[in-house]
Amino acid sequence: MPALVARPGKSKLTGEHLQLLCFRGRRCDSIMNSLCLVSLLATVVSSTPRHSGKPSLAQSDFRCPLRDQSTREMRADSESERCCCRVLCDDLCAAASNACSAEPSCVGFRRAHGWATLKAAPEWWDSAPGVNKCRQIEQAYTMQASVALRKAWQSRHCDDYTSGDRLTVNRTRNLIFDIGFHSGDDTLFFLERGHDVVAVDANPSMIQDGLRRPAMRLAERVGRLRAIATGVVNVASNQSMKFYLHRRVTEWSTFKTPPALKLSEFDPINVPVTTCRDLIQTYGVPYYMKVDIEGLDAACVQSIESDHLPLYISTEDPLQLEHLLALGYRSFKMVSQARARRGQRQFSGGMPEESPGPWVDAAGIRAHPFFSIAHMHVRIDDKGNRIREEHDLHARLASPDGDTTNIPKYRHSLHNDSFYSSQDNPPYVS
Repeated sequence: MPALVARPGKSKLTGEHLQLLCFRGRRCDSIMNSLCLVSLLATVVSSTPRHSGKPSLAQSDFRCPLRDQSTREMRADSESERCCCRVLCDDLCAAASNACSAEPSCVGFRRAHGWATLKAAPEWWDSAPGVNKCRQIEQAYTMQASVALRKAWQSRHCDDYTSGDRLTVNRTRNLIFDIGFHSGDDTLFFLERGHDVVAVDANPSMIQDGLRRPAMRLAERVGRLRAIATGVVNVASNQSMKFYLHRRVTEWSTFKTPPALKLSEFDPINVPVTTCRDLIQTYGVPYYMKVDIEGLDAACVQSIESDHLPLYISTEDPLQLEHLLALGYRSFKMVSQARARRGQRQFSGGMPEESPGPWVDAAGIRAHPFFSIAHMHVRIDDKGNRIREEHDLHARLASPDGDTTNIPKYRHSLHNDSFYSSQDNPPYVS
């Protein structure tokens, strides 16, 4: 977590602050040295409400259009619509202190990589499940800051509670499949846009952790989210399969048996499995299906049927182009994960029509510099250098010019009432 610096005012230095300083691998030869003191205060992981003199974990973003110095890329990378109020920050970061003093909403700022992000007091999401525990952690932290409380704050996703209600957009009733839930960032994005989601991940701990986030807990409670701990295969001939959980990097977890020399880094568990075809039969034809299951995308894409197609589909395996073309998809785009980012993390690109880049035909994808049968996600430059950049291939049934003439219309009977209540009208491609 980047350092949080209190708004000018009374502040006290505790043993916790010194521990954080050591933890970050920095030291001060003399605590009386003024530059050292500024460095120490800039490393403290707390935010102090205006003039309170107390450390705090709870803070939220706010916008200051006339003062914000964020680049276009930084704004596009922001998680929240209310982000951000940023200023360039030198060693002493006087500009941030002055900006915070001038902004009525500012209670402190967070420093990272030469920038300071001004922060406001929290706007608690009081109706969300779990908010009271986060309030208790914040109250305890203001009395005595500690690493244990900060870890508890992070493990409960308490930052999600400090920016108000995150499910305010009207429900679209568009059904999204998030095949490869992982951190849940994509699912959260879809929910915040008003869509309903079926989220799938083979790692049960990922599903459990995601459901600790307030927006997902609430969405599950009201029937807008189904989060399913199951693996995805091409043909579900078995009810369960062995899944290898990597102990350090969750993205490296796999159904494939690891090499003997690496096997000790994994914990094998048995998980239930299904197919994307069966998911569609159970929950209905989705408006959009995002597929990112670390090397097994083909198992999902190749199991779906041509008469039950999502209007949009994306996969981290661009080599599924020919199969998607055979299914009936007519326009495509390659979306760089390095450029389609959200909250400083790689991102699938969000809703296909909003993801960067033009829609092209299959020939346009084959000509893309990162489309290669021999080198997945790698292009070879003129000097023979390998340049890796992961891309998602997005596909839609409409043609590149937007023609929807031959897109089939699906009946409500394809949707299972177990997902939608009797008062709902299940979405379908229109």
